[in-house]
Amino acid sequence: MGAMLVMLRRAATRFLFMCALCVLLHFAGGQLYAQARVLAEDWAMPGEKNTEAYLAVAEFRFSGTQARGAFLGENVARLFREKLSEVPTHTIGEAEAEDYARGLITQEREKILKKINELGENISALYFAGAGLRDTAKEETLREELAEERKKLLLADALSPQDVQFVREKKILLMGPGTKRAAPTPTPPPAGAAGASSSGSSPRPPGSQAAGASSSPGGADRSLGLFPPVSNPQRPALKADADYFLSGVIQENLAGYISVSVSFYGARAGRVLFSSTASGSLDELEALVDKIFLSLADAVTGRPWATLEIKAEPGDALVFVDDKLAGIGRVKLAYVEPKEYRISLYADGHDVFEETLTLEAGSSRSLTFPLNPNPLPEILVDSFPQGADVYLGAMKKGQTPLPLPSGGAPDILSLSLSGYKTRVLPSNAAGAAGPHALPRSVFSWNDRVEIKREEFYRAWGFFVLSLPLPLALYGLYQNEFFGFTQFTNFSGYDREKAQSMDRNAKFLYYAYFGSIFLSGSLLVNAIQKLREYIRTGEESQKYPDSRDED
Repeated sequence: MGAMLVMLRRAATRFLFMCALCVLLHFAGGQLYAQARVLAEDWAMPGEKNTEAYLAVAEFRFSGTQARGAFLGENVARLFREKLSEVPTHTIGEAEAEDYARGLITQEREKILKKINELGENISALYFAGAGLRDTAKEETLREELAEERKKLLLADALSPQDVQFVREKKILLMGPGTKRAAPTPTPPPAGAAGASSSGSSPRPPGSQAAGASSSPGGADRSLGLFPPVSNPQRPALKADADYFLSGVIQENLAGYISVSVSFYGARAGRVLFSSTASGSLDELEALVDKIFLSLADAVTGRPWATLEIKAEPGDALVFVDDKLAGIGRVKLAYVEPKEYRISLYADGHDVFEETLTLEAGSSRSLTFPLNPNPLPEILVDSFPQGADVYLGAMKKGQTPLPLPSGGAPDILSLSLSGYKTRVLPSNAAGAAGPHALPRSVFSWNDRVEIKREEFYRAWGFFVLSLPLPLALYGLYQNEFFGFTQFTNFSGYDREKAQSMDRNAKFLYYAYFGSIFLSGSLLVNAIQKLREYIRTGEESQKYPDSRDED
């Protein structure tokens, strides 16, 4: 009976002790949470604003006959890099997001710990300084900063992946061993790869922004180079400061047969996001790469994707996707979002072609769209007086009277003739044919001829005035050179004086050639002014002031 009482007493004591411990831990946890909440009002972990992700590609390791695999690892890596250059963006999905956020938290903790260590070293240096050298005010400031950093570390330890903010969609940039990261861009990229479709009728869209552009800086640049082969991508990715790292191994199984293994590593997530292996013969190397890349593209894009290649006939047709210019003649929308796209094609002398396409996830389509020829009627563009230069936009088409196709893409038509004001009008407007009377310039022909004559006389005068300069410099050079020759013919001459004479002679020699260049330039300018003077005189005789403009 006594032993049982002792056991009950011990059990009760343990129970009371556990209850007290739970209350104490609850109180301490509440204090810790309250302290973190107070600190959260003053500091929160900065969210990542990078909209670009750097992707490094390493040369594949080869295991087999060295003679056969001398360039095999490099060639396979280059094939993958060429395909990766078409992928526009990477979306961080739910499977990667948690590890990605944990990586950001770890990075922030390392920064805080580095700052704490630096402050501790500075405080220690002040503490062990001599009595006369110790700065107590600075030491107090450092201790306050140290306390703040420790509070930040406390909050960072309490963070969960859901508390971290970062941009989910990032533009992929390929990098080489010498690539340096650019400053982060704060603006997130657009959600749609080819832009949001706009409603309305089908006039020719005025934009020139490419839709679904699949270019990336460095994607097509072969000078980037590959990283050395790696067995574990973690350390090379950290050293290269790459967000993602593609590496692999090529294993020779039998003569002429290989296995290609690929690893896609996420540096921020700290793990391999994709790995795959395919086997085949050396003759099927590109097919093996294509087979692996179909699955690799899912990991690289991080979202459903589709590929569309459009070929227009004729080859100079403008291709618009969702009212945005995507290219001319042939366009490839690589790894874009699978959805509905509106395709519009425009070519002079052909009917406008429009079609709506729906791209399914994982689909790869190549379509050819021939445009129906529809020659546009011609109009005769004329002016009074005739002979005016006709410009359609920035392109010169000829002189009036000039037949031009009507009803094409809207542009600016301008008529220009020396001595007359330029006439500007829309090319597809009613009455573009004319004839259009060109208003005379502000100056009369006599004034214009007088101005051109004065410009020629002035240019010719500058040329004439420049002629004595080469002659004078050449004479000075001859005198200096003759003096130098005579001076050095005697033994025991002063070398410093000889060197001075030599420098003077060289200076005069180069100045002589410079003066010749100056005179030649002035002569060319005078000839140009003479041509303008003659042409203005000829035009004044062809279109005299007394001619009726109406």
